[in-house]
Amino acid sequence: MIFSRKIKHFMKVIEEGSYSKASESLCLTTSALRHSIYELERGVSSKLFLRCNSGIVLTDNGRCLYKSLCPIYHEVNRIYNDFMQDNSTATRIKIFMDGFYYPVVVDNLKIIQSQLCKEVVISQIEHSAHKELVLGNCDIAISTVIGIPESSRHISDLFLSREEVGILVSKKALVKCKDIKKLLKNEEVLHRSELLNHPIYKYVCNRIGYYGLECNFIGMPDFSDIMETISGGNGLTMITEDFIKRRRINEDILEFIPNPFPDSIIFERHMFFHTENYHEFGKIATILKNSRL
Repeated sequence: MIFSRKIKHFMKVIEEGSYSKASESLCLTTSALRHSIYELERGVSSKLFLRCNSGIVLTDNGRCLYKSLCPIYHEVNRIYNDFMQDNSTATRIKIFMDGFYYPVVVDNLKIIQSQLCKEVVISQIEHSAHKELVLGNCDIAISTVIGIPESSRHISDLFLSREEVGILVSKKALVKCKDIKKLLKNEEVLHRSELLNHPIYKYVCNRIGYYGLECNFIGMPDFSDIMETISGGNGLTMITEDFIKRRRINEDILEFIPNPFPDSIIFERHMFFHTENYHEFGKIATILKNSRL
């Protein structure tokens, strides 16, 4: 990469005109992209974007930064891309992830690239990443599964992490409903829209029904939207304690409830790739596993 990741994100938001379109183009979640822009703004000690009904607009300082970068950014990227295409030793690793949220993967791209000296491209898809791997459409598939995933002897399966589902809710809603049964019945369960097609969503729905509980799931564009809604005293979300630690929630208004159900709902994250590439891709698995996805 010639330019920093933050600069690339800054230019892509301008190019696409909104965070949602830019995040889709970059294969990032909207919240991850917003965080990257926030880090850039903190670095330059200035607000760069303002949100409006049509998307985003540049501030005066944002416009000044863009004008400074524009003459060289596209030309340097063109030269870089031409070099990568002409260089026979340059290779690309394609990683497909399911609709689950993997915030640490993007943070570790630079580490992976520096160690392997290869370009790593991550794409989030709403269907089976494992199936795409079998079809030869990607090099690595990262999936969240329940139990032991089935795989052929030609596909290697490396365990990454194991986490238990809990509930994140506002203290206001919790006081109002008092117990889990009333909470699930009276408050909407909010999740990112991509997760509504995930096998874990169906599994959780079946378990909740088995426990004799009622609830209604609603999809939202991004986790930041979910946090904003819950912080306002509406709805709840099902998430892991490890994820909460990374987000640093406002404990004055929000509460995480571990083990909210009669039985634990546990899922695992796995990395799949063709066995013939074990020596090379095992290094990526080691980095991701040590970072606790």
